[in-house]
Amino acid sequence: MANVASRRAAEELIEQGRVRVNGEVVTLGAKADPDVDVIEVDGEKLRFDQLPKLYLAVYKPKNVLSTSEPHEGDERRTVLDLVPHAEHLFSIGRLDADSEGLMVLTNDGELANQLTHPRFRHTKTYLVTVEGAPSPGAIERWSRGLFIEGEQTAPCTVRVMDSERDQSILKVIMTEGKKRQIRRIAAALGHPVVRLIRTQIGELSIEGLKPGEYRELNAQELEQLSTPSHEFRLPPRGRPRRPERSGGRAGGADERPRRRESGEAGPEYRRRRLVTEEGGEARPRRPFGDRPPRREGSADDRPRRPYGDRPPRREGSADDRPRRPFGDRPPRREGSPDDRPRRPRPAGGEDRPRRPFGDRPPRREGS
Repeated sequence: MANVASRRAAEELIEQGRVRVNGEVVTLGAKADPDVDVIEVDGEKLRFDQLPKLYLAVYKPKNVLSTSEPHEGDERRTVLDLVPHAEHLFSIGRLDADSEGLMVLTNDGELANQLTHPRFRHTKTYLVTVEGAPSPGAIERWSRGLFIEGEQTAPCTVRVMDSERDQSILKVIMTEGKKRQIRRIAAALGHPVVRLIRTQIGELSIEGLKPGEYRELNAQELEQLSTPSHEFRLPPRGRPRRPERSGGRAGGADERPRRRESGEAGPEYRRRRLVTEEGGEARPRRPFGDRPPRREGSADDRPRRPYGDRPPRREGSADDRPRRPFGDRPPRREGSPDDRPRRPRPAGGEDRPRRPFGDRPPRREGS
């Protein structure tokens, strides 16, 4: 906010011990209130109201760097060389050197953070010219997200604007911007990028600007900058379908039943709606717990037996027979198996000495 450095560079200043709050050197994680505390960098007090807010829309051409300072030995121009303002400016929506299109430069660090951090999910729209004609399956895979170097990309909107045998023009609307993401995804699908232009950030369009030109944004355009694109649509949830493999056959991947979305009409609702549309009457559902009145003479009018109240036994029923006491055995019937004489033991069986446990007799020869 004081137009001194970016957030990353400010952390380096703190780690180097160049930042003081009320005369004391601070470390990362310290807090300060600019309305109450005195904040100094290299002994100079910071002022937060010295510069008016500035917002510029810039058409970055190819071979121009998005960074504020090029690497050592790199003599290419930067996007800051396209504007005549000397103060530190934050860039919203960086582009690689081979890409072109809309960027926004501002000295409002808070707005720059909100429009660049992935968690705020602001949209950016691109026109991408690729080699060949991507199949519907490739477009669906792109929109659902692919794994690039072990990391899955976020879902996005991909539409085919024009397609020929040699090249196709796609409109891609994304909510994230990993390094060279579009080029890496297109190459993974077998359709390398020929040209990439960013046409919108939110609802703010590049229309009216030529490569290398810039203009200052008004209040209405600032609101468009923070408004997500109305064309952005997330792909339907569920298992991805592969139309290029199914070939339209019965039972193919295209005919699998998809999972119902939240709030979508179920089969029972569609059946009742169909009956109503065809002129019939759909039976209204009874509210939960609302029981209809009992019909006269129905089984529901019979008095209910209290729990545990057992009806009296019928005369001569099996329940009237006296129960035999436990362990009282009936007398044996004559001729029953229990009256058969037991077989006597062989003579001399009592006198044979028992072999001690483990005393095994000698083996017979040839056994």
